[in-house]
Amino acid sequence: MTQHKFAKKLNIAVAGTGAVGRVLIERLLDEQRAENCPFKLVAISARRQRPWVKGTGISFVDSPVLLAQKPNVDVIIEALGGVQTAYDLVSSALCNGKHVITANSTMMAGYGETLLRTAQANNRYLGFEAGILAGLPLRSFFTSIQQDVPRVTVLLSNGVNRTLQRMQLMGESFENALSAVQQELPVDPSGKEDSYRLSLLRGLLYGRWQPVKQIKSMDLSLLEAADMALTQQLGGVIQVVGMANAGGVCLQPMVIQENHVLRQIATKQEGIMLELSTGAVQVTAPMRSVATAVESIMNDLKASCGKRAWKPREASSEGLGELGTGCVFVRFNKIDHDLLRRDSRWGVMQERVDGSRGKVGAILSTSLTPQQVAQILPNSIALPVWQPANAEVQPLTTPLRLVS
Repeated sequence: MTQHKFAKKLNIAVAGTGAVGRVLIERLLDEQRAENCPFKLVAISARRQRPWVKGTGISFVDSPVLLAQKPNVDVIIEALGGVQTAYDLVSSALCNGKHVITANSTMMAGYGETLLRTAQANNRYLGFEAGILAGLPLRSFFTSIQQDVPRVTVLLSNGVNRTLQRMQLMGESFENALSAVQQELPVDPSGKEDSYRLSLLRGLLYGRWQPVKQIKSMDLSLLEAADMALTQQLGGVIQVVGMANAGGVCLQPMVIQENHVLRQIATKQEGIMLELSTGAVQVTAPMRSVATAVESIMNDLKASCGKRAWKPREASSEGLGELGTGCVFVRFNKIDHDLLRRDSRWGVMQERVDGSRGKVGAILSTSLTPQQVAQILPNSIALPVWQPANAEVQPLTTPLRLVS
């Protein structure tokens, strides 16, 4: 992709005046007071004009899509939300020679590949890292990694992991824990939104896109308080983990060993770990918020002002497939204990008995996938135990925090 350099200030238009749009507009107005600021806010648009917009003195456009036709606009920041209107604006803007920045992960998950082709055909910049891990300058992070990245592991603070943590601490059912957490923050137990973000991460790093219709929802309703207690006794914890490589994405509950550095990503943080051929690098970021979303949009804006252009790295397209890590946690009824012991398709590494519930938890060494294990043991649930992509390599370096 061509690197864009500009001899004059860029004229910025913002579409959307909701929570993110308002803070973003205030940030742009504040920064453009600096003498060497490379941009100027010249237009605002939304589905309706809010009273505070009039006080900015900035030109208001009734229809967001009309921003794409304004000749004095160089960059459009899409903060509308939704899908169709946002897509129409971004597509039209790129075709009309505008650079575009968006934090709309749902829209980009469905149309990202098409929009990137439009951007390349028109030699325009399309920034979307704000829709992945808000607050992290992902392009700078990825550029600093000079090795191949066979796989990416992500922990997302989507409310689901808060729910699982509450199940473990309070001994509650998934439904009760979910209801309690939903009183504090939005929770999507299906994981669809986080799968969209994971798909964007794959697109940014590898240049490969996951069709939205191939993104599956999670079903966490089978998880019980016994699962949380048993995994804790076995030295682990259940969390929803996202993984991506050039071949695909996967988001599902997994068991993480309690002493693993992945556990240093707190429930109120998000994190990404790049697994390299010689080790791994982990970065943590604050939980998604309006402030971190605006920070990522500003990072993208500065990139569009002539900083390093982004080019996805070359990678093989080997898929993740059905996740078989070689190590599986299984919870089953105590009466089926002999069946576990007799089967030669796995070795029992550890096991614990929950006598009060009549349940047994075990860590198995096996080449079978969790789905295959669950089919063999009746009334069981099986989850993969997270393992590094290259078991012969020390999995992690000291965690690194990047927020700028």
